[in-house]
Amino acid sequence: MNKHEWHDKVMTAGIGDAQALAIAGYIAFRYNESAGEAFPSYARIAKDLGIARSTAQAWVAKLEKAGFLEHTRGFSGSANRYMLTTPTPQSDEAGEALAAWSANGPTEPPSVVIQMPTDAEIYAFLREAMAVRDPWGSAA
Repeated sequence: MNKHEWHDKVMTAGIGDAQALAIAGYIAFRYNESAGEAFPSYARIAKDLGIARSTAQAWVAKLEKAGFLEHTRGFSGSANRYMLTTPTPQSDEAGEALAAWSANGPTEPPSVVIQMPTDAEIYAFLREAMAVRDPWGSAA
């Protein structure tokens, strides 16, 4: 699974936590597909996201607890390493959502279908929006 598929799974897992989703997006952005891991330090995450280092640690811990991330701490002077994972039904928050999902329906996350308007509908909308109207209703 590539980093985009992983990020989609995190987004649709029902975690519902903006911080966990933010850190997931950041780690996916920093993820090196050829190395199979991301390795920003907590200090780098904190600086790039404009948060405290302790907050970065807490957000990473949320993704680990949900089963979407494996984290190994770097040794002195080296960065942390993050491997993207998907939860098993035994893991906590996301695992519960995933287990309920598997038991009740499709094996894939539900997809969102967006019906795009046709060009004719867009032009009609713009014509109507830009039309000058007489607020007093007098005939032109």
